[in-house]
Amino acid sequence: MSNRWKRRASLRRQVAIECEVASDFWDGLLSLTMGDLSPEGAWLDCPYPLHVGELLTIGFCAPRSGERLAVLGEVRRVQLGRRASDTMARSGMGVLFDYISADDREMLRAALCGMPPPLPPIARGASA
Repeated sequence: MSNRWKRRASLRRQVAIECEVASDFWDGLLSLTMGDLSPEGAWLDCPYPLHVGELLTIGFCAPRSGERLAVLGEVRRVQLGRRASDTMARSGMGVLFDYISADDREMLRAALCGMPPPLPPIARGASA
Protein backbone atom coordinates (compact mmCIF):
# COMPACT_ATOMS: atom_id res chain seq x y z
CA MET A 1 0.00 0.00 0.00
CA SER A 2 1.35 3.42 -0.89
CA ASN A 3 1.92 6.08 1.77
CA ARG A 4 -0.72 8.22 0.07
CA TRP A 5 -3.48 5.84 1.13
CA LYS A 6 -2.10 4.94 4.55
CA ARG A 7 -4.65 5.38 7.36
CA ARG A 8 -4.29 8.39 9.60
CA ALA A 9 -2.55 7.75 12.91
CA SER A 10 -5.17 9.78 14.77
CA LEU A 11 -8.54 11.37 14.19
CA ARG A 12 -8.61 14.94 12.91
CA ARG A 13 -10.59 17.38 15.06
CA GLN A 14 -12.52 20.39 13.79
CA VAL A 15 -11.00 23.64 15.03
CA ALA A 16 -10.76 27.29 14.06
CA ILE A 17 -7.37 28.29 15.45
CA GLU A 18 -5.46 31.34 14.31
CA CYS A 19 -1.82 30.51 13.63
CA GLU A 20 1.32 32.23 12.38
CA VAL A 21 3.11 30.53 9.52
CA ALA A 22 6.67 31.16 8.36
CA SER A 23 8.08 29.95 5.05
CA ASP A 24 11.06 30.75 2.87
CA PHE A 25 8.53 31.91 0.25
CA TRP A 26 7.07 34.73 2.39
CA ASP A 27 8.55 37.79 4.01
CA GLY A 28 7.65 37.62 7.70
CA LEU A 29 4.76 35.71 9.23
CA LEU A 30 1.45 34.96 7.56
CA SER A 31 -1.66 34.70 9.72
CA LEU A 32 -3.80 31.70 8.71
CA THR A 33 -6.60 29.63 10.24
CA MET A 34 -6.35 25.92 11.05
CA GLY A 35 -9.54 24.21 9.94
CA ASP A 36 -8.72 20.89 11.51
CA LEU A 37 -5.97 19.53 13.73
CA SER A 38 -4.53 16.27 15.00
CA PRO A 39 -1.34 15.50 16.93
CA GLU A 40 0.24 14.56 13.58
CA GLY A 41 -0.79 17.49 11.40
CA ALA A 42 -3.26 20.20 10.42
CA TRP A 43 -5.26 21.71 7.59
CA LEU A 44 -4.45 25.38 6.98
CA ASP A 45 -7.01 27.47 5.12
CA CYS A 46 -4.97 29.50 2.64
CA PRO A 47 -5.96 31.19 -0.63
CA TYR A 48 -2.51 30.52 -2.16
CA PRO A 49 -1.09 27.31 -0.69
CA LEU A 50 2.53 26.28 -1.05
CA HIS A 51 3.65 23.32 -3.16
CA VAL A 52 3.68 19.77 -1.82
CA GLY A 53 7.01 19.11 -0.10
CA GLU A 54 7.60 22.69 1.06
CA LEU A 55 8.61 23.19 4.70
CA LEU A 56 7.06 25.69 7.06
CA THR A 57 7.01 26.63 10.72
CA ILE A 58 3.66 27.01 12.46
CA GLY A 59 3.02 28.74 15.77
CA PHE A 60 -0.35 28.33 17.50
CA CYS A 61 -2.08 27.92 20.85
CA ALA A 62 -3.38 24.45 21.68
CA PRO A 63 -7.14 24.24 22.11
CA ARG A 64 -8.45 24.33 25.68
CA SER A 65 -5.03 24.61 27.35
CA GLY A 66 -3.93 27.72 25.44
CA GLU A 67 -0.34 26.45 25.59
CA ARG A 68 1.80 27.99 22.83
CA LEU A 69 3.30 25.48 20.37
CA ALA A 70 5.76 25.81 17.51
CA VAL A 71 6.05 22.95 15.02
CA LEU A 72 7.96 22.29 11.82
CA GLY A 73 5.79 20.83 9.09
CA GLU A 74 5.80 19.69 5.48
CA VAL A 75 3.02 20.41 3.00
CA ARG A 76 1.56 17.03 2.05
CA ARG A 77 -1.66 18.03 0.26
CA VAL A 78 -2.82 21.12 -1.62
CA GLN A 79 -6.33 22.05 -2.67
CA LEU A 80 -7.51 25.05 -4.66
CA GLY A 81 -11.12 26.20 -4.95
CA ARG A 82 -10.72 27.67 -8.42
CA ARG A 83 -14.23 28.82 -9.27
CA ALA A 84 -17.19 30.29 -7.41
CA SER A 85 -19.02 27.06 -8.22
CA ASP A 86 -16.44 25.05 -6.21
CA THR A 87 -18.66 25.28 -3.14
CA MET A 88 -17.31 22.14 -1.49
CA ALA A 89 -13.63 22.87 -2.01
CA ARG A 90 -11.83 25.20 0.32
CA SER A 91 -8.38 26.37 -0.67
CA GLY A 92 -5.60 25.36 1.63
CA MET A 93 -2.93 22.85 2.48
CA GLY A 94 -2.59 19.75 4.60
CA VAL A 95 0.55 19.81 6.72
CA LEU A 96 2.28 16.85 8.37
CA PHE A 97 4.14 17.81 11.55
CA ASP A 98 7.72 16.71 10.90
CA TYR A 99 8.95 18.02 14.22
CA ILE A 100 6.92 18.34 17.39
CA SER A 101 8.33 17.28 20.74
CA ALA A 102 6.90 14.12 22.31
CA ASP A 103 5.61 16.16 25.27
CA ASP A 104 3.89 18.69 23.00
CA ARG A 105 2.36 15.91 20.88
CA GLU A 106 0.96 14.22 23.99
CA MET A 107 -0.35 17.53 25.38
CA LEU A 108 -2.01 18.23 22.01
CA ARG A 109 -3.54 14.72 21.95
CA ALA A 110 -5.06 15.31 25.42
CA ALA A 111 -6.30 18.81 24.46
CA LEU A 112 -8.05 17.45 21.35
CA CYS A 113 -9.66 14.49 23.12
CA GLY A 114 -13.45 14.74 22.96
CA MET A 115 -13.54 17.47 20.31
CA PRO A 116 -15.68 16.64 17.24
CA PRO A 117 -14.19 15.63 13.89
CA PRO A 118 -14.74 17.89 10.88
CA LEU A 119 -18.10 17.43 9.16
CA PRO A 120 -18.20 16.81 5.42
CA PRO A 121 -18.90 19.97 3.39
CA ILE A 122 -22.41 20.57 2.11
CA ALA A 123 -22.93 22.14 -1.30
CA ARG A 124 -24.81 25.43 -1.41
CA GLY A 125 -28.39 25.00 -2.47
CA ALA A 126 -28.51 21.32 -1.46
CA SER A 127 -31.84 20.31 0.00
CA ALA A 128 -32.24 17.97 2.95
